[in-house]
Amino acid sequence: MTAVVDAVRYNPVALTMFGAGLIVLAVTGAALARVLWTSGIRIGAVLGFGVLYLPQSFRPPWVRIAHGLILGVGLVLVAFQMPRKTAG
Repeated sequence: MTAVVDAVRYNPVALTMFGAGLIVLAVTGAALARVLWTSGIRIGAVLGFGVLYLPQSFRPPWVRIAHGLILGVGLVLVAFQMPRKTAG
């Protein structure tokens, strides 16, 4: 079973598409962090972008869990720091 999993996971086409998608996510995260930083939401920008998607993908489970926790904290901070808009 693990041979089939490795054959699917390390397929050159699948790996290329997966890598391209993660690069797009990293670029999007950098753009979002830049916008947050310039709007004054600095802590959320640092935490949200400080842990990139690309390096954690092929790491052990504990790294992926830590990545999710740090990213979650960053996103919660962004949510609380966003200016509240009232309905008109």
